[in-house]
Amino acid sequence: RSLAEMLPSERFKPFKEPIFFGGPVAPQGLFAVFQADKFSGAAVTMLPGLYLAVVPDSIDALLNNPPPKIRFFAGYSGWAPGQLRGELDRGDWLVTEAEADTVFLKDTSRLWQDMVRRARAVRADAGR
Repeated sequence: RSLAEMLPSERFKPFKEPIFFGGPVAPQGLFAVFQADKFSGAAVTMLPGLYLAVVPDSIDALLNNPPPKIRFFAGYSGWAPGQLRGELDRGDWLVTEAEADTVFLKDTSRLWQDMVRRARAVRADAGR
């Protein structure tokens, strides 16, 4: 379901895309990832021009000036101190460069397979 469907108000009409699963932590929490040249609300810069905001902390700023690209996520994934570093050191994760365009793909049906293929290619190149 989309934010517009969940909150049937004129204010939320622009947000018609489905809300995505962000992870098992705080599944009732709503997070927004969006592209903007600049943002006046509370947000973390993930990449130049790509932000992460917690809803409702930033909802007024997002509603007053809706960004051209935005995706909402319910919940997030989190780690205890040192946990992620340990998992990376063991090779539990495939790592690749972040790209803002990937976040906003319309067709996500093959996203996981495409990202795994891309990360394995990077790992293979690094091993040469």
